[in-house]
Amino acid sequence: LTAEAVGEADKIRAGAEALAVLDVSAALALLSESEAWCRPIVDASLAFAISGGRHPVVEQSLRRSGEGPFVANDCDLSPEGNAKNGAIWLLTGPNMGGKSTFL
Repeated sequence: LTAEAVGEADKIRAGAEALAVLDVSAALALLSESEAWCRPIVDASLAFAISGGRHPVVEQSLRRSGEGPFVANDCDLSPEGNAKNGAIWLLTGPNMGGKSTFL
């Protein structure tokens, strides 16, 4: 039996990888529905705009700890008039003020 299993190792591995992809996809689908996540729209433009952006790990951690709601952030780094030159933001704030979470 061991020899037969070793002989089919590539097929077993491929099946396990396919099951892993299905498992992760199903878990993310359930989580995205329960947390009202959305899929980004990606195109060839230089536009980069986020409305109500949230950090999924920090948001759940705050909810579980009862420390208050997560504050969603908007971010628009799209070049004005879709020009070739982009924008730069300087992000400042106190320690533990949410700079890393925003990024």
